[in-house]
Amino acid sequence: IISGLLITEWGLILLPTLLLLWFVRVDFKESCYLYRLSGMDAAASILTALSCLVLTLHFGFLHNKVLPIPEDYHQFFKDFFARGETPGGLVTLLLAAALSPAICEEMLFRGAMLSGVRQRLGPWASVLLIAILFGLFHISIYRIVPTALLGIMLGYLVLRTGSILSGMLAHGLVNAAAILLASERMPSRLMEWLALEHVEQEGLPWEILVIAGIGAVAGIALIEISHARRTRADNVNANPG
Repeated sequence: IISGLLITEWGLILLPTLLLLWFVRVDFKESCYLYRLSGMDAAASILTALSCLVLTLHFGFLHNKVLPIPEDYHQFFKDFFARGETPGGLVTLLLAAALSPAICEEMLFRGAMLSGVRQRLGPWASVLLIAILFGLFHISIYRIVPTALLGIMLGYLVLRTGSILSGMLAHGLVNAAAILLASERMPSRLMEWLALEHVEQEGLPWEILVIAGIGAVAGIALIEISHARRTRADNVNANPG
């Protein structure tokens, strides 16, 4: 599974994306939003991503009431994440299922696809369409909606920060946190609050949801402040007189 995941991410997603961009002779840096990420944007992206992950976990509880996950599907992922129970297995799992998707999938979805579709549909319609395609890409009816919601968050981060690095950072953190939770490698107190089996059955306490909601709003506010500052600076540079 790990080998197949690595081949898929680097050989079937990233490599064709890079070859296509080279073939059509586009500006690689501009098409993939390969620009520097400021410290403020990085911190805001982390805060937004982790807060949205918590909210998505609770959404999964609500989603499971409408579309329950079959036991064999649940067992498959339980066995897969059990690889993270050993130090070496955890490192391999994080590299394959957190770092690799963060780089390869972001280059495809929030890089090449977003910049291409944005020219036709505009920014926010493009974010929504790419998020839906991102959900469908994961080929599971049980994951389409939660994954698409995360895709909206990732698209927003890339557009507002102007850097795909924000999407990679957020994507990698979300996947890594999910792996650590499923592998029970987080601090015991967090495991009590966010244990996946408990969340699937009971949801999250309202206190945790309030904290996550405040964190998400704070992260978005910081990103908007940073975006406004950049816009003013660009306007000043464009019109120095």
